[in-house]
Amino acid sequence: MMNPTSVTWESILPAIHRRFAARVISFTEWVDKVKAIRLTDEAISEAPAVKLLDFLQGLESLKDWEQPPWETKRAQKASKAMREIPPFNADLMALYLQQWNF
Repeated sequence: MMNPTSVTWESILPAIHRRFAARVISFTEWVDKVKAIRLTDEAISEAPAVKLLDFLQGLESLKDWEQPPWETKRAQKASKAMREIPPFNADLMALYLQQWNF
């Protein structure tokens, strides 16, 4: 299921910042930080992204690639719920973080 209204990452960051003391860094900088983690059982437990390092590096190599737009016109035509769904926003992000116990 795809919300037919796209939003920017920046529009949901306030909700994340209210929940976490984190600063925004580029994907490349984050992958570099993951690469620098020394593989130990403790490190894997604290930073499970190290298990995905090959995948993350593959994504990083596609940094100039752009996601094609999602097409939802037929779904909206067939579904009243799809036509009326509000855009994803910082309030929903905050709710999801709360529900997921982040």
